[in-house]
Amino acid sequence: LSRHLGCEGSYDADTLAALQEWRRRQAALERVPPYTLLSDAALMSVAEARPADLAGLADVPGLPRAKADRYGETLLRILHPGTGDDSPGRP
Repeated sequence: LSRHLGCEGSYDADTLAALQEWRRRQAALERVPPYTLLSDAALMSVAEARPADLAGLADVPGLPRAKADRYGETLLRILHPGTGDDSPGRP
C-alpha cells in the first residue's frame, strides 16, 4: 500500500468486495487458500489505484508481476465492468 495500513483507504468498498469475491471463487477453483492468490493489501492497492490497463496494473504497489500477468485481464474487468469482451451486446 502507498499509505499507512491504519489510515482510511481511498478505494470504493464495492470494488474491494468484488475483488475479494473473485479471489474467493478463484481460490476455490484452484484449490488453494485465497491469500495465496493475492493478499488483502494487494487487493486494496488494486482497488485504490483502479488501473485502466495491464501496464498500469503492473505498477500497482504490492502486486507481484506474475500475478498481474496471470490475473490481470480479470482484475481489469472487475475494476471496469462493461468495458471488456464479456459486456452485454457482444457476441
